[in-house]
Amino acid sequence: MLSDRGSQDDQWQARGEELDDALRRAARWVQKRSRRTSGPPLPIVDSRETGENRWTGLATAVQSYAIAVSGVPAADGAISVLKALYGVQDAQATMLNSIDRHVRLLREGPFRSGQLLLSEAKRVGPADEEYSSFLAKARDHFYDAHGLAASVQERAVIELHLGLVAALLDKPGDAKHWLGQCYESGAQVIEELTSRSKNVKVLHSRKVTLALTVSTYGIYVIPAKLKKVWNAELAVSALQSFVPFVNCAADSLNAVSGNSQASTIELRAIGDGTYELRYVGPP
Repeated sequence: MLSDRGSQDDQWQARGEELDDALRRAARWVQKRSRRTSGPPLPIVDSRETGENRWTGLATAVQSYAIAVSGVPAADGAISVLKALYGVQDAQATMLNSIDRHVRLLREGPFRSGQLLLSEAKRVGPADEEYSSFLAKARDHFYDAHGLAASVQERAVIELHLGLVAALLDKPGDAKHWLGQCYESGAQVIEELTSRSKNVKVLHSRKVTLALTVSTYGIYVIPAKLKKVWNAELAVSALQSFVPFVNCAADSLNAVSGNSQASTIELRAIGDGTYELRYVGPP
């Protein structure tokens, strides 16, 4: 019996070795074939470029919604805004993490609850009787999150959500207020990051609201624990992630206001590792 079992084990081992050899031959064949038939390597998409497209898409959706609204909220436009707002979540995380990787806003608390309720509003659509209720409840959670924001940039994200939810609830006054707050908070972040970068030249600056410059309710752009390790390279990287967000806030504010009252920002490389930052539009 033992000799029979030993022979069976030898047979299984031999078969295993044959299978291994076959797999190795197949792998070599695939490698040779791919070298013969494959074209140039697929391009690597810069996450910042993808994020910029997402923010631009959201601003475009808000502009289309604002144009379509004529006393009665536009159903298709509302869903487009909700879908676009859902679509910026990755870009939003990348932007906040570019300044501080320990961001609690995106992981817990009322902000996450508000996002879930927006997702529910998107799911049921404006024709459903619970649609407005989901939006109103989401707004309440964003109000709670605003008081818990740990940084100016977190607060700006919440203010963007408050402004867009107000627009979807057909409250243009509230939408204009919160999008304006978002823009001012975002502009403060831009000014802070620019001041910490040694290789960004500001060609056309703007005046930041005095209240935002002097006091931000005890919160800051860069946490005190990170200020010692913060450098110009990190500041430029954060700027590249944050500028599209501020431009989205500006375009959304201009759309709901019906006029161009917020400047957009251009950040471009001019060589030798230096950049130009310019505010474009109204002062």
